[in-house]
Amino acid sequence: PVIQPRYRVPYSRMQPLQMVLQSLQEKGVIADVDCPTDRVHNLVITEKKNENLRLCIDPKPLNRAIKRE
Repeated sequence: PVIQPRYRVPYSRMQPLQMVLQSLQEKGVIADVDCPTDRVHNLVITEKKNENLRLCIDPKPLNRAIKRE
């Protein structure tokens, strides 16, 4: 199990981030999780050229857990 400490989100990106997350939730892309999970990964936020936000997941701990052949 891996639980990373959260990355801080700049205050200037909080409202746009909440809007993007709400939109993704309404479309059924993401959902709230109300139960314990084995893995929690950080959200990495970057800005696109058109000033929209791009959401990514930091895969470093996940990559360490993958068994390589």
